[in-house]
Formats: sequence, structure tokens, C-alpha cells
Amino acid sequence: MDNLRTITIDAGYGYIKVFDGQNQVIIPSVISQSRQIRFKPKTRNMELINNLNVKINGDGYFVGQLAINQGKDPMQVLDKNKVFHSTTKVSMLVGIAMLANNGETIKVVTGLPISYYENSQKNELEKILKGKQNVEFDGFLLDKENEAKEFTVSSVVMLPQPIGSLFNMILDDAGDIKDEMVNLANGTVAVIDIGYGTTDFLVMKELDYVDRSSRSISIGIKDIYDDVREALQEMSKEEVPLYKIEETRDSKKISLKGVEYDLFNAYNHACRVVFSKIKTIIDPLSDREQTISNYVITGGGVHLLGDLFKTIYTNVNIIVLDNAQMANVLGYAKYAKNK
Repeated sequence: MDNLRTITIDAGYGYIKVFDGQNQVIIPSVISQSRQIRFKPKTRNMELINNLNVKINGDGYFVGQLAINQGKDPMQVLDKNKVFHSTTKVSMLVGIAMLANNGETIKVVTGLPISYYENSQKNELEKILKGKQNVEFDGFLLDKENEAKEFTVSSVVMLPQPIGSLFNMILDDAGDIKDEMVNLANGTVAVIDIGYGTTDFLVMKELDYVDRSSRSISIGIKDIYDDVREALQEMSKEEVPLYKIEETRDSKKISLKGVEYDLFNAYNHACRVVFSKIKTIIDPLSDREQTISNYVITGGGVHLLGDLFKTIYTNVNIIVLDNAQMANVLGYAKYAKNK
């Protein structure tokens, strides 16, 4: 590749992850129209990532945490075509602008769910990102002047989304196969990317993509959160937004109107139901490729389902990635180095 800097993007249902080879940005995939904020306490969080009030082509948006905290109608797009939705474009451009230099020309490497990995969809995403872009950051909440970032995206390379996790695991920072990963790279590997709205199942044989056994499944950790939210509603008679349930992922507890609710059993049940649905679909795909000896488990759902894969799949080697949320976007960067 030429000497242009590469910025990689993983546009998930839950978060947009952006990486420039050194720095990374993680933005909740929530957008709202911007509005006037009349008071800013000195005690508030002054980091840019929590105060993304931006203008793109003259339209104002709150992005990420600011949309959650201050937006009148914060929107988290969960549609199957989410990656092509206008709100995704806003989040991706904001993420790039946070890492790009003003006036810089860059290349972008990103991923598409397997079900969308075809020429018409790739061309559509390329149109969204390619060309000259301008993002203006409102500095009011940060006690600073507004800052405009203008940059040009010269090219967009797209990969099947979960392949990034495999590349991140087997390639070093220079893009070469690690010595200890040669045997794995020469074998048949299944990558299970448990995302927010979808789970991708990808098979690689000697690092060659096996299309016949690779598929996107419309099941993700959102289904777990939905089940937990229903259980909470039965217990509390209160409705809460889905992002409030997401905040309980680690603690498995939530306080509503002074009453604390234990969600451990609700999570346990929901995880097993969703795991069973995923297993029912991927097992026949695995059976086609009888030489699969390693399963790589990645994506935001690792925290909730990784242990179940280890418990149930005892006849293959289960590799649960530690930095699963960022694995795809980091792997895209290593792929660019390899190229």
C-alpha cells in the first residue's frame, strides 16, 4: 500500500470502534439531533468523547454519550441495514475526525457483516465514506473554540467483519504471521463474532475464506438484554430503556426508585436461551467443515457467552479473545500492514 495513513472502523450496533494504528476511539452507537444546553456545571466530565456536539453538512447532532445524556430522542438503530443508515455515517465520520489531522488524506479499512458482503453493499458503504468530509466540533461544553476537521477519504477497503479478530490474533504489529500461530493459520478455524444485533460465523481454511459455511445470524446480545428487560419489567412494573439494561452487564443489578433488583437469574436464563439459538444454527455449518479444530470467540458478547462455549464445546479448542470488543478494528489495521 502507499504511504497514506490508514484508519480502521468497526461499526457495531452497540459501539463504533475506530483505530489509527496508535490511538483508538469507542463511541456508543447512539445519535440525536443537537439542541441548546443552557448550563454546564464545572464538575461535569470535560473529555471530548463525552461531549460530541457536532455539525456535518450543516446538520447538528449529539453523538454517543452526549446523545444518551442530553438528547431529546436518542436513537440507537437496530435495523438489519444499520451499517448503511444515516446515523451510522455520522458516528463513523465523527470517529475518523477525532483521529485524522486537519486537511489529511486517509484510507479506511472496515468490515461488513457476512450477509452484506457483496459488491452492491460494498459500493454503497464506499459512497457513504469516500471523498472530502467536514466535521465541526462545538466547543461550548468544553470551554473552548469550535474546531472544524476537514479530511479526505481516498479509498475504502472492506472485509468480512469477523475476519479482523482472526487477523488480530495471528498477525504481529508488522502484519506478519506470528511464529506460534503458523499451525493455526495453516488449519481450519471458525470465528464466532457475537455482536449486538447479529452473530457472524466465519470459516477460514489455510487463511482462505470458506463462503459456503460462513453466515450472519440475526441473533446477538441485544436479545439477551431484551429478555432481561422483560424480566425486570415483571419484577418492577417499570419500563427502562435498553441502554440502561446494558449498564447492568457486569453487576447484574439495577436500582429503580430506591429499590435494587438482582438480575443474575434473568441473565443466566437469557444467556442460555440465546446461546442455544446460536448453537442450533452454527452446528450444521461446522459439520460441513470436518477439519475445524479451533473456534475463536469474539465480539461484545464474549463477556456473556464466552464461558458457555468453553463449557459446551469440549471436543474442539475454544479461544475466547480478551480484547474482543476491539479485536476486529485492530485486526483490520494489521491486515493493512500485511497488504
